[in-house]
Amino acid sequence: VLVIAPAATSSYDDLAVAILMVDQKKITEVHVLLVNPHTGATLDEKKVKLQWDNKFIAFTKLQVTPKEVEKWKEDFVRLMVKWDGGQHMEIDIPLTSRRGLVFAQTDQPIYTPNNDVNIRLFPVTRQLNPILSSLVVDIMNPDGVVVDRIEKNAFEVEKVMELRPFHVPAITSLGDWKIVSWMKDKPQFNYTSGFKVEEYVLPTFDVSITSEQPYLHVYDKAFTIHIKAMHIYGKPVMGRAYVRYGVKHQSKRTLLSTSSALARFEQGEAMHTLRQKHILEQYPDPKLLLGQSLYVEASVISSDAGEIENSILDDIPIVASPYSIKSKWTVPFFKPGVPYIYKVLVLNPDGSPASGVPIKVSFSFDSSGNWITQKRKTMDNGIAMQTINTARNSKKLNIKVQTEDERLEQSQQAEASFTIASYSSPSGSFIHLNAHREVKSPGEHIVFDVFIKSAAKDHVLHFNYLMISNGKIHNFLQEGRKGDTTSVSLLLTPELVPQFRLVAFFILPSGELVADSIIIDVKDSCHAKLSLDVAGGKRLFSPRDNVNFDLSGESDSWVAVGVVDKAAYVLDKKNKLTANKVYKAMEASDLGCSVGSGKTGPLVFRDAGLAIMAKEISGMDDVKDPGCPNGHTRRKRELVLEIAIEKASTYPAELRKCCRDAAIESPLRLSCEERTKHIHDEGEGCQETFLECCKHVEEELLIAMEEEDEDLGRSQGEDFMIQESQVVIRSHFPESFMWEIIKLSRSAENGKSRITKKMPDSITTWDIQAVEVSQSKGLCVGPSLELTVFKQFFLKVHTPYALKQYEQVELRVVIYNYMNQDVKGEIQVKCGDGICTDAEQNEPLKSRFAVEKNSATSFSFMVVPLSSSDSSVSVLARVFGSDVHDAVEKDLRVMPEGNYEEMSRSWSVQPRRHGGQQVIVVDNETPQNVVPGTEMSAFLSAQGNLVAETIQNTLKGSKISNLLRLPRGCGEQNMMYTSITVMVARYLNRSDQWNKMGDPQLKKRSFDFITSGFASQLTYRKPDYSYAAWLHRASSTWLTAFVAKVFSQARQLVFIPVSEICGSVRWLMRKQDKDGSFLESKPVVHLNMMGQVTGKVVLTSFVFIALLEARESCINEVEGFTVVVEKAHGYLTSQAMNGLEDFPLAITAYALSLWKVSDGAAKVTMHTLKTSGLQTEELIHWGSNKGKAAAVESTAYGLLAAIQHEEGEIAEKATNWLSQSATFGGYFQSTQDTVMALQALTGFESCQSRMKKMDLSFKIRAEENGVFDKEFQITNDNAFVQKPFKVPVHGQLTVTASGTGQGILTFVKKYREKVVIKKDCKGFSLEITTNLDNQVKQRRRQSINPEFNVYRFIGCFRYLRNQEPGMVVMDISLPTGFEAKKKDLDDMKNLVDNYIVQYEIRPGRVFLYLDKVNKDEKNCVGFRLNQVFESNLVLPVTATVFEYYEPDFRCSKSYHPKMEVNPDASCHGNICNCLQRHCVELKGMADEDRNADRNGNACRAEYVFIIGVTKVTKTASYININAALKTVLKKGMDQAINVGARRSFVIPMHCGKNLNVSPGDIYLVMGMHNAHWRNSDRTQYVLTSDTWFEKFPLESVCRLPSPPASCQVSENFKGCSLKG
Repeated sequence: VLVIAPAATSSYDDLAVAILMVDQKKITEVHVLLVNPHTGATLDEKKVKLQWDNKFIAFTKLQVTPKEVEKWKEDFVRLMVKWDGGQHMEIDIPLTSRRGLVFAQTDQPIYTPNNDVNIRLFPVTRQLNPILSSLVVDIMNPDGVVVDRIEKNAFEVEKVMELRPFHVPAITSLGDWKIVSWMKDKPQFNYTSGFKVEEYVLPTFDVSITSEQPYLHVYDKAFTIHIKAMHIYGKPVMGRAYVRYGVKHQSKRTLLSTSSALARFEQGEAMHTLRQKHILEQYPDPKLLLGQSLYVEASVISSDAGEIENSILDDIPIVASPYSIKSKWTVPFFKPGVPYIYKVLVLNPDGSPASGVPIKVSFSFDSSGNWITQKRKTMDNGIAMQTINTARNSKKLNIKVQTEDERLEQSQQAEASFTIASYSSPSGSFIHLNAHREVKSPGEHIVFDVFIKSAAKDHVLHFNYLMISNGKIHNFLQEGRKGDTTSVSLLLTPELVPQFRLVAFFILPSGELVADSIIIDVKDSCHAKLSLDVAGGKRLFSPRDNVNFDLSGESDSWVAVGVVDKAAYVLDKKNKLTANKVYKAMEASDLGCSVGSGKTGPLVFRDAGLAIMAKEISGMDDVKDPGCPNGHTRRKRELVLEIAIEKASTYPAELRKCCRDAAIESPLRLSCEERTKHIHDEGEGCQETFLECCKHVEEELLIAMEEEDEDLGRSQGEDFMIQESQVVIRSHFPESFMWEIIKLSRSAENGKSRITKKMPDSITTWDIQAVEVSQSKGLCVGPSLELTVFKQFFLKVHTPYALKQYEQVELRVVIYNYMNQDVKGEIQVKCGDGICTDAEQNEPLKSRFAVEKNSATSFSFMVVPLSSSDSSVSVLARVFGSDVHDAVEKDLRVMPEGNYEEMSRSWSVQPRRHGGQQVIVVDNETPQNVVPGTEMSAFLSAQGNLVAETIQNTLKGSKISNLLRLPRGCGEQNMMYTSITVMVARYLNRSDQWNKMGDPQLKKRSFDFITSGFASQLTYRKPDYSYAAWLHRASSTWLTAFVAKVFSQARQLVFIPVSEICGSVRWLMRKQDKDGSFLESKPVVHLNMMGQVTGKVVLTSFVFIALLEARESCINEVEGFTVVVEKAHGYLTSQAMNGLEDFPLAITAYALSLWKVSDGAAKVTMHTLKTSGLQTEELIHWGSNKGKAAAVESTAYGLLAAIQHEEGEIAEKATNWLSQSATFGGYFQSTQDTVMALQALTGFESCQSRMKKMDLSFKIRAEENGVFDKEFQITNDNAFVQKPFKVPVHGQLTVTASGTGQGILTFVKKYREKVVIKKDCKGFSLEITTNLDNQVKQRRRQSINPEFNVYRFIGCFRYLRNQEPGMVVMDISLPTGFEAKKKDLDDMKNLVDNYIVQYEIRPGRVFLYLDKVNKDEKNCVGFRLNQVFESNLVLPVTATVFEYYEPDFRCSKSYHPKMEVNPDASCHGNICNCLQRHCVELKGMADEDRNADRNGNACRAEYVFIIGVTKVTKTASYININAALKTVLKKGMDQAINVGARRSFVIPMHCGKNLNVSPGDIYLVMGMHNAHWRNSDRTQYVLTSDTWFEKFPLESVCRLPSPPASCQVSENFKGCSLKG
């Protein structure tokens, strides 16, 4: 009996067994069993009968269930056969518990930070059938660290699993992220896919660079590249390319300085050649470039729109010999006397196939020395085939291959030698398979020829065939022999996709097994039917067309559909789920050892991935153990499994599992040594075996992977245009618009469904993909369907990120004409309310255009926003004489002048301390320098929980960044945002108050935000688990401790690997000094906060606290943990009695109390702390002499210590002080004070009784615009959810609180502050200059965009404080229409003379971080400002320098690009008219002709004054007129006004051009109350187009003997002639 089975199997697959009776003389019943190798118990069994009816062959399947396998530790199952009473055979089949595969799909291939990633999972068997399995998914950042873990439980109805979105953190690692998924019950088998994270905008066109050869020979005279630029919608780009070449060595790039050049495009293509002279000028000896690579950069500028897209061709090898020769596709054995086809693969240096390369093939047999030479050329796939007629008695075939590239010297040609052995047969018999080359599809027949050579061939009446695919035998059949050559036709079934091995064999009467095998490719196709198309087969659509998608698939299947803008795939293509990826994964299940054949008949079976048993057949000793031999790797293989099985076989049975498990990749990506530490209870020798096998697998896998890397209109008059009412305006431009799962139910007609979608407005090509999962037919990834949304005539509107009020900015429209005729037409621009253009009043801006066919033109226009409200611009272009048109609407974000500011104050509310009623008076003055015409808002917020406001603002939508008003950009700042969320989430968890927050999703969002923060922080982690503010800086003990502390606290809420925490703890332990203190080599925190002499105590306390927080996670994981902690405690105890300053005292008191409250040192330190604080009846705080931030942090530690010691009175007083120190929203001055204050306040709230009575009543009263009254109540039920409510922005507020309980009242006023030329500076001086950069301007005009200027910003500051500076931040606002040149920022950061350690770009702003500040001289930064939009009337903006940890120390200055424009010509035409229409009009000297109008206005106006001007000043944007009131005819809302009072009247700068107001002038001013605002006892009035502004004569003039008539007018004017 001959028994054939796969060389390995899975506990989740059936085991197919083929059986043949060798001596076909009698009917025989064969009993086939699968047996537990440990107990001998039968796991499954089948009986088959071999007889004439079935040609004495049988095919059966057996199954091992996973539950049975889990009961024993062996890594194999025993296959046993019994027949004829007592005869039996058995063989051990390697067993894996791999269940299947998991494929992942994302809704986009690339994302920007702060976006959501939508993920689908498809768990399937190795045959692609759906699996019902719970899954675990790790999201891994580019550094290999798991930043989020998502668990998804399986449900019967779910065949496609959609995960909750993963939120990419705002600050995170850019690059390639991984999605590592595994089935929950099989964590040892994981599957990897990915997505990319970059800061990008979708390209408008795709730029690709190709070279005529994929390498640069070191002596090449020229190197030619081709550049292709195509719009995403398929049309060629017209323009030019700026090309640069450089040399790359490791990660360093060096530009070839003379290689830059311009290349012009024709039909979207350009060509350029690098000459050897450009290289020799910089590298006279080219040999020095060997081992380096060339790179090419191309910046393509479209001539129509001026848009720029870039591309790079990287890693072009610079070589002396450009080729390598491989023989991997060659069958390793030949049959003597049969033509042998030898395949040689020639590769380029980059591993790509080298086509068209002449080669010389020489061969000889045995040791004859007679070489026969033939010449060939490689095909497109790099393969050259040579047919060699072999001799009948040859044992060995020697082959030499050499390239014959005429451009190369002989020493530079590639050559290789190979030896092919003959098939070995005792009788000289063999069988040879030859398949027809055409690749067939499932359902078709494959035809192949079988050739036999044997002296005993007359005894061979039939051949036996096995078809093996994906590690399983799928068919076993027998066909009769028809002479020496037999043609056979076999039906291809879907199970054979993507390829299968065909084994043919026969058995001679002598017992010799003669066999051959080949690999046959099958066309990749799905078993399931899936079709996604558009009704009618249409591929071209217009924006907003309704598209009917016809979906056809298997009944009762699920189809997942996704649509992505093809522009996204320009940025990243590799992460798209494709059918090819699926089939490649299936090929990995192949168990074969070679591409076909074998040394002997039995070895043919082994090399095909089969295990065989037979007693009657010779040569079986070579195959008694299944699997591939040493030195052989599979063409498509499970490398790790094979290496592990082989290595495990060298160990005793009890240690094999220890070795086998070492091959399974750790989900946490731990090293072999780290994994070994987790082995505790597996018996003696297991740790050593595991470590040895783990390292062996790593080494062998690396070698194997290196080997695998070797693979490879008509024209009418102008009187006709489409009516505007018929125009559809395009305004919706998403990156993806469909992410759905469609269920094709059994009731659906033949598994069909129609989906109707409206196409977005984007002019682009959409990539549409469908993935089907059918219970019966498995997974099918359909081909992409591409639909182009296009118009032959369309617009593209370019707008800046934001406009500023009163600034004049150019907007640009590009008009594309892809019609086959030139067109003329009219373009029309309409802007929303409050936007001035060059149009006539109440009319659209119009202009005519002419565009040649297949071309484009641009149209520019100026806009000026008059208000700070967002608006829009709508552009319509219509062609004369036709209905051809396009219209686009885009939003215009308008920002008011000045900077956003807010002022706030908080009060502790405790009526019981005030006799049951507490009265709080809130000053409600308007701040200085409010921008006129901008809205102010004032709010009162009251909560019955001291941290409620912080909790609300921290968790609701993760609004921390909006409330803190602090930049982000380094490792500590990121932890700030994460840690405060951790604090409040821990508090709500401990107090079980999530249900009181009013949002059922809040808990989930909070945990997601913590996970995101963890991911962001890993950006700053070094390989040794230490942290630095930036990776290039030395690691910080303080920051590493901070991270370990927060991660330890967060681990109680979300998944954070223990290895991350304990890795940092190990690093901290190495920083301990002999005396138990901790050392800091690179401080992050401000030195003043730590004190001068006692800084060592502070750091040790801080690290000690962090270690205690991590104790639960690491005490059993980290050797020596307890010893280090005890040494630190000893050090702190010794220092506690040494008269510490406030801050060291407070942090030490808390550290010691955290260790043990009853400890003597802890008690003494707490007593000292109590007596040293600054106390009143209600408040206590510490550290006031060090600044507000230090005082807050000191008091926070004092409060924490008081809580530990249960000092209730001290804790309540400290809580009151901290509560009143917070800003609106519950935040403080800086990072650490906010973190620690929040930890302390939540700690205080947690230790209060959950059932404490809360019943506070509030009454608010304000005298402004009548009486404002508001009453509300706070109870336990709404203590958290009371929202801020608006109060009047003017007038004193009186708040009366009564009742029981304790709360907090916060007042905030928000406003825009004018940019002033000079502001008060504290701790810094600052100088700003901006000049036109002529040199840069000239280069820009030659290369990129000649239209705009380039300026250079220089900012220099001095540090004026008498102490060492900490980290300094420069916050630089950018003028409208300008952007910072990123290369300059990179150079400031990366060059050896670096000025900054990091930068951060936000819309309209740049943050620069400096950690090396010189106290004794100026510190300067500088970068270029590129003008990207033309701007006139540009307003000044502000640059500010401040200390990060003490932001009260700051200096701000305004700056303005020195524009090359005439200020008098800063506006023109109707823009000036539009601006003036909104300006106050000076009526001139009083005149009798205006009497009626004057009296009418006096009756309508709310205020009527006659003023005398005392002073006129100018700011950046306004003219301020200070005046004394001579006559008050109407007071309006300014009831405090009287004759002689002084008031301010404000006019926008662009309105004051022709006013000529001077001190001493007298004016009549009448207007409405909505054009003024209050500041203390002064009301400031804005003069607008609604204001009556008339000049009155001077009193001295009216006293002349003959006064002018205007004197009579002014004397007679008494205001409105009607009473009231």
